[in-house]
Amino acid sequence: MISMDRCTPDQFRKYGKFFIAAALSLPSLVFITKPAAAQGAPGELINNPGFEGAYTPVPVVSGAAITTGVIADRWLDESSGSSLNVKYSEERENVHGGRSAQRVELSNVQTGSVCFGQQLPALSSKRQYTVALWERGDGKVKVALGVRASSDTNGSFGQVEQTTSANSWQRLTVTITPTQSGSAFLYVLVDGSGSVCVDDASLIESSATK
Repeated sequence: MISMDRCTPDQFRKYGKFFIAAALSLPSLVFITKPAAAQGAPGELINNPGFEGAYTPVPVVSGAAITTGVIADRWLDESSGSSLNVKYSEERENVHGGRSAQRVELSNVQTGSVCFGQQLPALSSKRQYTVALWERGDGKVKVALGVRASSDTNGSFGQVEQTTSANSWQRLTVTITPTQSGSAFLYVLVDGSGSVCVDDASLIESSATK
């Protein structure tokens, strides 16, 4: 199993409160400027699940990971605890849906995995959620998808992983029941040297627990 030991929330601690404050103070501006394709289906809990809209440079953070390139709006790199090189870019040629997908390229991997994701609204321990993501790789890397409590960088409410199939889109999906209610973090882990594109993520409430 791909380990979350080096998936740390540096970027959310640095920028997350600003994003939330801005969204709350300027709700009409957010809805006007955010592309319709980025909002997802009714009930979708992920912001920009289709990796659409603006792509911005990945902020440089402290740590052994060397991160370069651009990442989709609302998504954050959390790879600072790993020792590797990662380049993010916008894929426009072979996407699963919409106009864009997120490409991730790994090289010079010494320790750890690439980790990126986004902060979620508060989840309930009395609900079940279905998490999904489409991925297309070169057959050389493994991709994992999961959700954890924001305060727990090593634990997980549930995780699924698979090795990419060369140039073929595959779906990752897992049903989770949070062990505690509160703020959560959706994460994607990429392990190995190679490249992968991800697209059309989803997290929706599927049922109530008994």
